[in-house]
Amino acid sequence: APLDLGTIGAAGLKGLLIKVDPNTTGQAVLAKFNGASQGVEIGPGGFLLYGNPVPVAGVTQLDITYAASCVVRVWALG
Repeated sequence: APLDLGTIGAAGLKGLLIKVDPNTTGQAVLAKFNGASQGVEIGPGGFLLYGNPVPVAGVTQLDITYAASCVVRVWALG
């Protein structure tokens, strides 16, 4: 199920930070945007930063897939 990004404009997010805390499992997470079937891998201790001050067709949906217990922090700027 998609993460609740709160109230964002129809054009999408202006900024997004996804951070995966270091973990003992060594498992990465997969971030998928706007219902895409392919995702972006983010390993333990890693992060993904996205910024677009004037989005037209930006990020409106985010799914995080994981195989092991971990802490993922998401900051979204609408």
